[in-house]
Amino acid sequence: MTETTAQTYHTMESLRQMAQTDLRNVNRKELVDINDVKIKKDLSQRERMVDFVSQIKNPYCYLDRGMVVKISFAGENRLEDTLKKCARTHRK
Repeated sequence: MTETTAQTYHTMESLRQMAQTDLRNVNRKELVDINDVKIKKDLSQRERMVDFVSQIKNPYCYLDRGMVVKISFAGENRLEDTLKKCARTHRK
């Protein structure tokens, strides 16, 4: 397994753990406000997804103008697919 593959695996496992974030135990000081996240339109779709996650820290739990937001996916789409769709939308 290459270093990049190991980092990707670790990231996917970390995302699974982040999805389990319990709002009762979240530290607001560790959350990032989504309004501070900047989408870099010059990056490729994959790079934008990686950059978004690196900026937001936890894509399942973050702040929006000071309010804690917890999201989950109950539908057919995985987080990766949803982020790809967002990346395509922000490229335009």
